[in-house]
Amino acid sequence: MTIKKVALEAGVSTATVSRVLNNTGVVQNETREKILRAIDKLGYKPSSRQKIRSSTVAPLKHRNIAMIWTGPSEAAFSETGQKMVLGILNSLQPLGANLTVDHISAPDHIPQCLTEGKIDGVLLHGPEPSPAICARLRQFPAV
Repeated sequence: MTIKKVALEAGVSTATVSRVLNNTGVVQNETREKILRAIDKLGYKPSSRQKIRSSTVAPLKHRNIAMIWTGPSEAAFSETGQKMVLGILNSLQPLGANLTVDHISAPDHIPQCLTEGKIDGVLLHGPEPSPAICARLRQFPAV
């Protein structure tokens, strides 16, 4: 049995099956469920090379990721901004993690989620923040 057969059964690409098996990338929940049903129906068992990598994912202590908008707040409400947040949420769901979204409204404003420190990582979108905020962000893994 190969992922090609699973992909055919689910009506998706082998790359999408691979993303579900390896818990990487963004896959819509509906598509993920379709693939998991195909795996069950076909009795597919990944080879040792294709094992699901969930055991290699670093544990999240707080199960919380922060998305910080550093540019104009209108960007967060744009269609692209909404799709970005939905993509992040879909990626965090298999990890059981939450997403906290905040905005830097002034050069010296540090969002509350950062001052509390109960986050596992920070996703930044927009121009580089002030040196004071950058110093605070260095405490967390940031993208």
